Amino acid sequence: MNFGDLLDRELDIRLSVGYPTEIFQVTDNIIKYPELYAKIISNVFPFSDALKALKTAATPGAADKVVVSFD
Repeated sequence: MNFGDLLDRELDIRLSVGYPTEIFQVTDNIIKYPELYAKIISNVFPFSDALKALKTAATPGAADKVVVSFD
């Protein structure tokens, strides 16, 4: 994937951000209650469709939470 091509498209890509210590609490909680966190995911794409995932995420109103899976 050439991320340089994305620079002129004004995309807003955000990764998980937080306090350094909370990642362990959140990870444990996701493992314990996966069904609660699954509710916020609107679209899941395999890595082979990563460009489609980016387009979906960049389209206003098309998705709430887009996940790219590396299965």
